[in-house]
Order: sequence, then C-alpha cells, then structure tokens
Amino acid sequence: MDRSRRPLRSALVVLALAACGDATGARPPVPAGALSVALSGALAGQYDAEGAQPVPATGAPATFASAIASPTFAGRYLVSGFRARDGDRQDVLNLDLSGVSAPGSYPAAGDLVLGGAGGSALPEQVFRLTAVTVRVTALSAARIAGEFSGEAVGGAFPNSFPVPPADTVRLAAGTFDVPIVRP
Repeated sequence: MDRSRRPLRSALVVLALAACGDATGARPPVPAGALSVALSGALAGQYDAEGAQPVPATGAPATFASAIASPTFAGRYLVSGFRARDGDRQDVLNLDLSGVSAPGSYPAAGDLVLGGAGGSALPEQVFRLTAVTVRVTALSAARIAGEFSGEAVGGAFPNSFPVPPADTVRLAAGTFDVPIVRP
C-alpha cells in the first residue's frame, strides 16, 4: 500500500478496532490510559490525551489513550492518544511500534492528525512522524508504557496524498502509559 495513505489509514484502523466486541457486541471496560508530549516548531503547546476508551464505541469524539495489539504480528502495537474537540472532530497521535518484546528502545512510525479522526470531514492538518524513537519502559499482557521524542513533517491537509512536508513539528518529553486492547 502507498505509504502516503498511512496517516488516514492509521486513524481508521484505531476507530474500527475500537468498535470491536464479542458475538453479543459487548466489550469489557477498557482501563484508562494517558499519552502526553510537548510540541514545538510549526505547532507549539502540549498534546495530552487521558481517559478510558468509550465502551461501546459510539463513534462520538472522546479523549482517551490506548494501544491496539496486532492480531497477526507479535510485538506490533499502535499506541494512540485521541483528543476530542468541538463538534464531531478529534485529534489523534499514533505511534506504530514493531518488534516490541521487552522494555528497550524501538524506532516508531506514525502520524499526528488534527481535526479529522472521528469526524466526517477531511482532517485539517496531517503530520507524518519521522526520526521518532520510543523507549518502552514497561510491558505486560495488559499495559505498555514508555517515553518518546522525534519530529513530524507535514502541514495543512491539501485534500490529496501525499501531504507535502512543508512544516516540521518537534516532539519532546513524550510519555505514555496505556492499556493494551486486543481485537
């Protein structure tokens, strides 16, 4: 698949998996998680997402953080922090980790999508994470925690892919402590 479609695909995967349940549609409550990072450069401020994933997933914007464990690839996790906004929009920061088997340092892919996840409209801004390193500090069957830093490139969503890497956002002092959701 074309790598330029990853930001939107990542957001859609998280939303789709958040809606998974058992044969009756019931899903056990997901514990709360937290993801936080300082942004500077083209975006400045703090990105915080803390809370429990809504159950059942209604599609309405919510603020929460969790990790989806890949059902097909051992050690692959999509750590996400969703942040509700006014209206039906949501921001999402995704860290796509592979090969995680124990605490340690891992490279990460991912994206920062502003104003698009959870809404019917196209996103306002899309940034692709580049040169991001994650240090997993704790890993169990139920939770993953760590620290991260790096950069993201992108900008205003031009209604087409790929998003030109016009702006750079620096991510510093990032932390996460989230429940692992298994589809």
